[in-house]
Amino acid sequence: ESVFKLMEPHFFQPFLEEKIEVPLITSLAQLKNVLTFSRGPVLVDFFAEYCPSCMRMLPAVASVGAQFEGKATFVKVDVEQAQEIAQEYHVGAIPVMLVFKDGQVVARYNEAMSRKELVDFTQQFI
Repeated sequence: ESVFKLMEPHFFQPFLEEKIEVPLITSLAQLKNVLTFSRGPVLVDFFAEYCPSCMRMLPAVASVGAQFEGKATFVKVDVEQAQEIAQEYHVGAIPVMLVFKDGQVVARYNEAMSRKELVDFTQQFI
């Protein structure tokens, strides 16, 4: 066995990115409950499975959610399953990220974000 093969596990450990399970909100009452009892900003990712850019963004939301755990709350809303929420907050085209503070919408982002863009976006509200 080569020296490189022996040394590889010590120097090239795979990078495991931390992720959280982002809760799926399915009703307006459930969302209002999250908004009432969460400390810090609440970021709501509106998506649908038929939307490729939405689906690409979901892993970034899970990763950034882990990074800001305890400082911000991340949830997701499938507009196909929860049309009442989409209507309440005038979400048409997706993806959309809404930021709530004290139960009120304080920001809206109407396009897909990379992980870095989402970190920068979230940082503004902490």
